[in-house]
Amino acid sequence: MTDSAPRVLFIDDEQEVRSAFERVLAGWGFPVDTASGGVEAIRMAQRQDYPIVVTDLRMPGMDGLSLIERLRPAHPDTAFLILSGLPEIDFHRLSLLDNAGIKILSKPWNPQELLHALVRAAELRTGEERGPAGSVLLVEDSPGDALLVERYLRGWLRNGRNMSTCTSLQEAVGMLHEKTSDLILADLSLPDAIGLESVRRLNAAAPEAAIVVLTGMEDDDLGIRALQLGAQDYLVKDRLDAKTLCRALRFALERKRSSHRLAHLAHHDYLTGLANRVFFRQRLHHAVAVASRVQKRFAVAFVDLDHFKPINDTYGHEVGDALLQEVAYRLSDSVREVDTVARIGGDEFALLLENLDGERQLHAVVERMKRSLGEPALIHGHELRIAASIGVAIYPEAADAPDALLRCADTAMYAAKQRPGTVCRVYTPQSCDGSLPRFQLQNDLRLALGRREFRLAYQPLLDLRTNRIVGLEALLRWFRIDGRACPPHDFIPALEESGLIVDVGRWVLEAAMRKSKELEDQGHVMRMAVNISAVQFEADELGATVREALRKTRACPKRLEIEITESVLMHDTPKVNREFAALKELGIRLSIDDFGTGYSSLAYLTNFQVDALKIDRSFVKELEAGQSGRSVASAIVELGHRLGLEVVAEGVEQADQLAVLRSCGCDIAQGFLIGRPSVGWSAAALEG
Repeated sequence: MTDSAPRVLFIDDEQEVRSAFERVLAGWGFPVDTASGGVEAIRMAQRQDYPIVVTDLRMPGMDGLSLIERLRPAHPDTAFLILSGLPEIDFHRLSLLDNAGIKILSKPWNPQELLHALVRAAELRTGEERGPAGSVLLVEDSPGDALLVERYLRGWLRNGRNMSTCTSLQEAVGMLHEKTSDLILADLSLPDAIGLESVRRLNAAAPEAAIVVLTGMEDDDLGIRALQLGAQDYLVKDRLDAKTLCRALRFALERKRSSHRLAHLAHHDYLTGLANRVFFRQRLHHAVAVASRVQKRFAVAFVDLDHFKPINDTYGHEVGDALLQEVAYRLSDSVREVDTVARIGGDEFALLLENLDGERQLHAVVERMKRSLGEPALIHGHELRIAASIGVAIYPEAADAPDALLRCADTAMYAAKQRPGTVCRVYTPQSCDGSLPRFQLQNDLRLALGRREFRLAYQPLLDLRTNRIVGLEALLRWFRIDGRACPPHDFIPALEESGLIVDVGRWVLEAAMRKSKELEDQGHVMRMAVNISAVQFEADELGATVREALRKTRACPKRLEIEITESVLMHDTPKVNREFAALKELGIRLSIDDFGTGYSSLAYLTNFQVDALKIDRSFVKELEAGQSGRSVASAIVELGHRLGLEVVAEGVEQADQLAVLRSCGCDIAQGFLIGRPSVGWSAAALEG
C-alpha cells in the first residue's frame, strides 16, 4: 500500500492484540487508530470518519456485532471487518445488517487473507472496486452468443467492471499469461479445442479463477466431468437469461473462494496461520527436486520450545496459545521471503531455508532467530522468557532425501536440547552420534504397546512406624523388542509430547490394579500407587477410566492410590474438581507427587481432598548436607501432619537418611535402601 492507504480503526480489548495489529498494518502502509472497546470506538468515530473498521467479535460490554449495528447508520460507506476466534458467530444477527460491507476473518488472522480484505475494502471506498470479479474473460467463437452474454451481464458489469472477449483457446491462454482474470466463461465448442480440453488448459493457466462452462450441449455426464476438472458450473445456453446467468456467476465465484479457503485450511495451522506439517513436507519435496537439478544448497531447521508445558500448566492454554502465535510471528520475521515457516506439532516448528549461498547466510538467519526468540514476550500481562532448541540439517551434506533431512534436523535439535546452554546444533554424524530423533522414538513407542514391550516394575513402600511393607508403587519400564531397556527419562517425555501417554496410562492402571487384585487374593492387603501424568489428566476422563479399570480387574478401589503432580492442581478448574470428586466417591486415595519441586502452594492442599504428599528425592538427598536439610524435611513433615496428611519420602538410599526421616516423624519411605523397582516382584519378597 501507499501513503494514501485509508485510516483503519481497530477495536480489541487486549493490548497485545492491538499492538500486533498495529505492527502488521504499519508494514503495509495503513495508518491505524485503536480502541479497547465499543464505547471508545464510537467516541472516536464521532470525531473522525474511518473508511475501514476492524473489530474483535467477543469483547466485554459491547460485542463486535453490536458495535457495527451502532456505527452503520452514521457511517454507511464504512467497510467493516470482524475478527473471530470462535466458530459460533451469530449469523442471524449478521444477516440483519446489510452485510455487503462486512467481511468475517478468523482470529488469529492469516496475514495474506487480512491484507486482501483490507485492499478490497480500500477499493470499495475509493471507487476502484471492479465487482465480485475484478475482470471477466469470455471465451466464445460465436459473435451472436458473445453479444447475448454481454447483454445479459450489462447490469452486472457496471461501476468499472470489465469483460474481455476472445474467440479461441490459444488466444485465451495467451491473455491469461499476461493478465489474470477472476472469472472465465468458456464455450466448449471452440475451433482449437475438443471437448473438455478447454477446461483443463484454462484451469492450468489460471488456477485462481472461477471457470463457468457455457455450452449448447445438454449432457449431465459431460457437466459432471467438467466440474471434476475444475469448473464451478456447467450452463446450457438455451436455458439462460440475465437473472439466471448473473446468479450462476455469483455462486461460481463464491464456490471458488470457498475452495481456496478450504485449501488454505488444509495446508495451514489454524492457530498461527503458518504452514502445517503436510504443506511443509510438500515444500520440502519440491526443494529437494529443484536443488538436485540446479545443484543448490538449502537447510531444514527444527525449533522446539523448552519448558513450554509448565507455561501451559501455570498460566493456562490461552496464554500458551498466545505465546505460540508470538513465536510464529518472530520466526516468520527472522527469515527471508523465499523461506517457509511451519508449525508441525504442539510447540514444534520447522523452517525450510532455501537458496543458501553459503554457511554465512545460514548463520545470519539462525542468529536472527536466536536474537528474536531471546527477547522476553509480554503475554496477557505476563512477561515470559522464550527458550528454544534449534537443530539444522543442510542439503546435501546431511542427507539428500526429504525424510532423511527431517530425521537429521530432529536429531540435531535433540542433541542441542540434551546439552544445557546449547541453543543450536548443525547436524554432522560426529556431533549428533547417538541422539535418537524424537519422531523415530515416538514411532517406536506407538508400536511398543501393541508388541507388549511395556512392563511394570514395583517398588515397595515401607511404613516407618511398623517397619513393614504396606504398599507398592507401579513404575513404567520399556524393554525394546531386542531386549534393550530404555531409561524412563528418555521415553516418558516422548509419550507425553505425542499424547501416547493417554493410552499407555490406561494400560498402566489396569496392569497395576490386576497386580493389586492378585496380591489380595494371596492374602496380602496392600496399597498400589500409580502415577498419572498431567497430560493424561488433561486429555482423559480419569474418573471414567479408573471406573472401567476397576470393572475389568475387580480390584478393590480402596487399595488404589493415584499420584498427581502439583501442576495439575494449579488451576481450580471444573474439570479438576469433577475428576477429584469422582475418584474420592470411588474411595480412591490421592497423593501429591514430587512435593516441593513445583509451586508448593498451601491453597491446593486445603482446596482439594488429598490424602498424602510425597517429599521429592531432592529434599531427601539434602539430608546429607546436615542441619539445613534436616530442617526442611522436618518442616514438610510437620506441614503435612498439621493438614492431616500422610507424608511419604522417596529416593531413600542411605541408612542415615532413613534414620533422619524416622526422627522427623515421616510416615512412609521408599527408595533403593528399602527395595529397588522389580518387574518380577512377588509376595515372596514379603515373606523374605
